[in-house]
Amino acid sequence: MPDVIPGIYGKARLGKRPYFDGHLFANTKLRKGEVMAVIPQSSKRSVSKFLYEYDVLVPQYESGTVGTRLYRNCILMNPVAGGGDHSAWKLRASTKPLTEAGKTDGSRVLILCVEGSNNQAVILGGLRDERSGGDDEELGHHYEFEFNGVNFQVNDDGSWICQQNGKTDNLGEAHKDRNKGAGTSVEVKADGTYIVSTKDKKQSITVDNSNNTITIDGDSKIIVNGSKIELGTGASDPAVLGRELVSIMKEILNACATMTMFSIAGPPGPLTSPPINASQFAAISARLDNILSDQTFLKS
Repeated sequence: MPDVIPGIYGKARLGKRPYFDGHLFANTKLRKGEVMAVIPQSSKRSVSKFLYEYDVLVPQYESGTVGTRLYRNCILMNPVAGGGDHSAWKLRASTKPLTEAGKTDGSRVLILCVEGSNNQAVILGGLRDERSGGDDEELGHHYEFEFNGVNFQVNDDGSWICQQNGKTDNLGEAHKDRNKGAGTSVEVKADGTYIVSTKDKKQSITVDNSNNTITIDGDSKIIVNGSKIELGTGASDPAVLGRELVSIMKEILNACATMTMFSIAGPPGPLTSPPINASQFAAISARLDNILSDQTFLKS
């Protein structure tokens, strides 16, 4: 049966003379660094083969000297810590080489080594980065989160808004491939009113909690699809097709305008002439198209 205890802790090494491991398991300091490279799962350098891994450059003080160290294949912490529950995101690697001092733009992170092992560095998160701006005291008690141009804010009054601003670069500026139509927002106001709107506000849905109304705006079309669409609770009367109704009513009016019948004497007596108010039927028929809406249509 193979040894369960690692060989470095064998009897020969744990005798009277203590074993020196070269400080391989002494790296217990919380360190701050910058992501210099992202290692995808498909890379030959990947250790896990199923997670993104990162090379993190860390300035560190050791044995009286200040230098830098590259921690390779660091993994990202899972805040919810479960097989069924997980949280995943991708950090940004610097787009600038290390030789451009002060210009690197990778994610700035905090790392800690499991059991002090240099080869098991875990990215815990990061400190606030001055490149993303500071706090605004006027906002009061609030929360803000932004990732790749999607900004989410909870305000002091309990309202919140999620704004899709489009793809960003490493420093939060608009990316060259940013979609020009970006700008849709979802908002819930302090009174519970819910609003979804596009960048230009020409398309929107507003559920007004204070005035008990729902407003839907569309600059071009508003389309409602469903195998059955009911307007009102318990709706049972079918809607009328406008063009079909106009066509039938025109046929009825035309028939009335040209109506003839046998005289009082009865057949085979002569037929009467069309009604003397036939022109009125014709005038009504000419106005029927006016009842058709230019804005609202039904699927036939």
